[in-house]
Amino acid sequence: MDKLVAQYSRPPHQNEMYSEQEQQDLTASVPPLSLKFSLPPVDNHSAFLRAMTDDHSNPSCPIKLAHGTTTLAFRFQGGIIVCTDSRATAGNWIASQTVKKVIPVSRLSRGEDKKSNEPTPGLLGTMAGGAADCQYWLRYLMEGHC
Repeated sequence: MDKLVAQYSRPPHQNEMYSEQEQQDLTASVPPLSLKFSLPPVDNHSAFLRAMTDDHSNPSCPIKLAHGTTTLAFRFQGGIIVCTDSRATAGNWIASQTVKKVIPVSRLSRGEDKKSNEPTPGLLGTMAGGAADCQYWLRYLMEGHC
């Protein structure tokens, strides 16, 4: 019984691990990573960054950052993939990390339901910026006004 318990009491992937010697051999040829970053010679880095990039309070700031939601759509042989980021912000405050910004507007039928190789009909929307505007148009389209 002890032999049976010993057989199953070790980690399940124990034999898949590298030995200490193998780990040293693998890491010896790799240069060490550096955690040093080049920073501007200023006392307060966040104030410096704000002064250089905040075009709301300083319209003549030297660095203009693009604001907005990233939306990507890819067409391929099997269909279309639409993706967005999932962060919602209010100024410098992150309101949510899990916003669903790709919204199905009309019912998407499944490709398996069709007999031909034609595109599957359906309409997707992406939400960015003024969420109230997006929600209004989503309701409008869902009510069948188009």
